Amino acid sequence: MTVAVNKLPSATSPENPVRAALDDPAVIDRLGQQAHAILHRRIDVRGIEINDVVQRTILRAIECRASFDGRPVGAWLHGVLVNVVREEVRAAHRQPAQQPADSTLWAESAVAPPPQDADVAAIRTLVEQHLVRLSPDDQAVVRMRFFDELSLQDIAVKLNIRYVAARMRFSRALRRLQELACTTPEERS
Repeated sequence: MTVAVNKLPSATSPENPVRAALDDPAVIDRLGQQAHAILHRRIDVRGIEINDVVQRTILRAIECRASFDGRPVGAWLHGVLVNVVREEVRAAHRQPAQQPADSTLWAESAVAPPPQDADVAAIRTLVEQHLVRLSPDDQAVVRMRFFDELSLQDIAVKLNIRYVAARMRFSRALRRLQELACTTPEERS
């Protein structure tokens, strides 16, 4: 015999309808079915277990039963279930990739391979070619930020300007540098 989620068994205590519903196995089964239906409509739920969702829903319902507003218990429990599913999906997206069994593979994948000296030299030469085409003020702010590794606040102090002005100057210089880097030699002449 199945009992609808919105209908409580006749022997329930009216003082605590949430607890009475949670004591009914049919209501718990219905929560599991609802969790299954909600989770399988989504494509981003890898690693979320329906039993875990139901258990968290039960715990949350017990913790929040004081906020029960008198509507049908099944509808209230469904709302709690939906909130738990949303939290689980968000948490699943925040989980890092699982570490492989071989810890050396994990360490290697976490660190980018160091660039070769020839690559670094070629990149520096290219950057210098574009930098010299900027105005002296733009060159200075880009060099301070990337070569001297100064923060925008430090650049503002060094140039005796406000932080906002330093940020704007750097942003404009960087935009101009990007424009220069994206042009072909024919477009420059």
